[in-house]
Amino acid sequence: LFTSRESDGQIKRLRRHQQASRAEKAESLLGSDATVYWLRFEPFILHVCCRDLTAAAALIGAARSVFKNVGLQGCDEHKLIVAIWGDEGLDMPLTG
Repeated sequence: LFTSRESDGQIKRLRRHQQASRAEKAESLLGSDATVYWLRFEPFILHVCCRDLTAAAALIGAARSVFKNVGLQGCDEHKLIVAIWGDEGLDMPLTG
């Protein structure tokens, strides 16, 4: 349940069974005539090339104490790729 402004300035309430999008929520709070800009920060993805399985296991063990998403991405004869995904992201509406 969220509010949205009609053209005559009155507030109407909308009921839905699906969740409103971020843009609809921002528009309902700021008014339909306002331009909404978004500040977005995406979580990082770090790929590290390790020389052997011992080094990869040490890196995975250290990173798992801080990050939830850590794993062995790929390997071949001479290298192992460890991937570390960040957890923190941000979507924030800004007014124009």
